[in-house]
Amino acid sequence: MRRNKKKLNVILVTIAVFLITACSSDVSNNDTRIVHFSSKEKAFQNYIKEENIDGSVVLIKTTKGDQLLLTQVDANTYFVGELKKDANGYYAVKITNNTILNNEALGMGWNFKSSNGNKYSIFFNKTNDNSEYISIPNCEFYVRLLVDENKRKNAIQEVETIK
Repeated sequence: MRRNKKKLNVILVTIAVFLITACSSDVSNNDTRIVHFSSKEKAFQNYIKEENIDGSVVLIKTTKGDQLLLTQVDANTYFVGELKKDANGYYAVKITNNTILNNEALGMGWNFKSSNGNKYSIFFNKTNDNSEYISIPNCEFYVRLLVDENKRKNAIQEVETIK
């Protein structure tokens, strides 16, 4: 009887670790269905359509050279995407999972990596108590993006509202 209980505990712990890992991982960029476009604008249009974006999209050019897309799916759901260009043209992809921001919360944040392997930390805050926070159209939060190698270093070089 004890042996079965131990086996069950091991199985439950293994399943729990698997679920935690699966839920916290970034979205893979290895999607073979990437569609390229001749312009950034066409890539943005496709991205908005494919991801069913009702909210805003803000292009953040970083100090590391990444072009990140802070994406508001709806009133409370956000994720980060990325605009890329290669020999075949432009494309935009989702690089993090959806995160739901509770409007009652003062703020929150998460860490992620760009497709180039650069590590970032993004923070949402209800107050703009730091000049490194940017406002997002139609959003109650201000956003700050930091280079993860040094939690105090601002990663935002330029910001452009796409939608």
